[in-house]
Amino acid sequence: MKNSNKQNGTFVISLDFELLWGVHDHETKESFRQQILGARTAVDTMLKLFDRHQIHATWGIVGMLMAESKEELQSYFPTLKPQYEKAALSSYGYMDDVGADEQNDEFHYAHSLIKKIQEYPNQEIASHTFSHYYCKQPGQTKETFEADLYAAQRIAKEKFGVELKSLILPRNHFVGDYIESACKAGFCVVRGNPKSFAYNKSSMLARVFRFVDTYIGICGKKTFVMKADANIQAVDVKASTLFRKYNTRLAFLEKYKVAHIKREMKYAAKNGEVYHLWWHPHNVGENTALCMAQLGEIFAYYQTLQEKYGFDSKTMYEAAEEIRNENSDVM
Repeated sequence: MKNSNKQNGTFVISLDFELLWGVHDHETKESFRQQILGARTAVDTMLKLFDRHQIHATWGIVGMLMAESKEELQSYFPTLKPQYEKAALSSYGYMDDVGADEQNDEFHYAHSLIKKIQEYPNQEIASHTFSHYYCKQPGQTKETFEADLYAAQRIAKEKFGVELKSLILPRNHFVGDYIESACKAGFCVVRGNPKSFAYNKSSMLARVFRFVDTYIGICGKKTFVMKADANIQAVDVKASTLFRKYNTRLAFLEKYKVAHIKREMKYAAKNGEVYHLWWHPHNVGENTALCMAQLGEIFAYYQTLQEKYGFDSKTMYEAAEEIRNENSDVM
């Protein structure tokens, strides 16, 4: 029986859809072939799974994936581009590796897959920036960040008829004073980090803590309460947990990964909080059947929690709109 004494909890899913644009500084078509091609197949499988379980999901898409040809892609390049000190991070430096179109290069184009996403209900097209932009890297500026976001809005509008509202930053590098720039470019929702130091540092120790946290939750609960705020610029729908790829070398730990996610989901459902699960499609590009079985178990559990506690599946934008509506009610 649904618990009517508490505000319903919210289950948010978001995906960082980037293909090779997100890893080109340390991977190649040859080294990452299986993950990328597997990710393309997994998109269709995930959409069917989302539809079966009535899951709302936000797809943060790198704008460069939206073009249909190399010529068209270059026509959307902003005049101002980041000049990272580490030049290998710039997507603009890899154009010699980009093929003519999606038929000839499945690593840098995803127009057909994005059209497929649009065919399914409850799926939000969002931004992972235009060029997989790194907000915290030396050499970038607020001006080049804004130019990148405007390019992302332009290609989404012209190619898919979408005005982007939600912004997922690469590496989840959330920069507080860039919120104004995001709002200027039309974004009203962002994905921030959990409060734990492990999710706000890039040290080896932080990475170790994040890895262990996946299985046994050493960084504390990562569900949260979204509150109305009259001064809010962009609603922060914080990330909770990364759904990591299936680790065949540590397969005995996989049941703990799923159990940890389900515990967090149940806490959010019972206490009227938000739980935000996220991943990259290439995280499920290997061992896809095993990953889909895990996600199927998680989504079936969501439906159990929905029946018992009124747990609601929402996109990032839908979750933010609920808070905005509360905000308007208290003003």
